[in-house]
Amino acid sequence: MNLAIHAGDRIKLAGGNGTGKSTIAGLLAGTLAPDSGKVLHASGVSLNVLDQGRSLPETGSALAAAVARAQIPEVAARSLLAKFGLGADDVAKACDQLSPGERTRLQLAVMSTSPAALLILDEPTNHLDLAAIEQLEQALTQFRGAVLFITHDARLDNSFPATVNLRVGPDGGLHKVGPA
Repeated sequence: MNLAIHAGDRIKLAGGNGTGKSTIAGLLAGTLAPDSGKVLHASGVSLNVLDQGRSLPETGSALAAAVARAQIPEVAARSLLAKFGLGADDVAKACDQLSPGERTRLQLAVMSTSPAALLILDEPTNHLDLAAIEQLEQALTQFRGAVLFITHDARLDNSFPATVNLRVGPDGGLHKVGPA
């Protein structure tokens, strides 16, 4: 596979379940190592990743995770989490007690505090309600960096059109499909 991502690209990565879309996202994010070859990032390129597992610390509260990951004071973290629909009861919950939707909101809140050149979003609308999806769509529209997104959500697909459409085939090969 040979893939170059440029500033402002909106890359949709499609394919059937189990074809390797999340693996490709993990390779690009650096959370997985390639069996062969290299994954290269331009010097100084920062990225934010929303993986399907919505990985969070297993211990500590949602508030503590936000403070640590966003590196902001507790008062600012409470305000930030509230903007993403997480109230006082939610932020006091242990991370391992958060619902999948709460985990997604927490990660999106933290991501919003750290500008990145590349966002990798693996099924970002899973477990979100309509209000949260609309907030995500608005944020993506305003984001000027590159975005690689994996989604089966027709609404997001239509509201956030790709400049590059890629498909992972049954053989695991990556193919550019149709005009963007």
